[in-house]
Amino acid sequence: DASMYMSGTRSTAEEVTVIKAKDAADVQHIKDAIDVRIEDQKFSYEDYKPEEMTKIGGALVLTHGNYVLLVMADDTSSVEKTFEAQF
Repeated sequence: DASMYMSGTRSTAEEVTVIKAKDAADVQHIKDAIDVRIEDQKFSYEDYKPEEMTKIGGALVLTHGNYVLLVMADDTSSVEKTFEAQF
């Protein structure tokens, strides 16, 4: 299962993605795919909107059990606390 929220116009790099892996063995595969996603975003925004690179460079990836979270935003300071509170 997965949910992804991002800018509808793609004019900014904000993104929140939550993925529930089938089992714990898949968590690392998902994290590897997220690393590729972050690199793709860097490539897409570095010349298009370089001011968005701070969000991408500060991407936060968290895991809890079979859940993996990716957040790219201006302020991710409360994300970990909010994510962990769901469990």
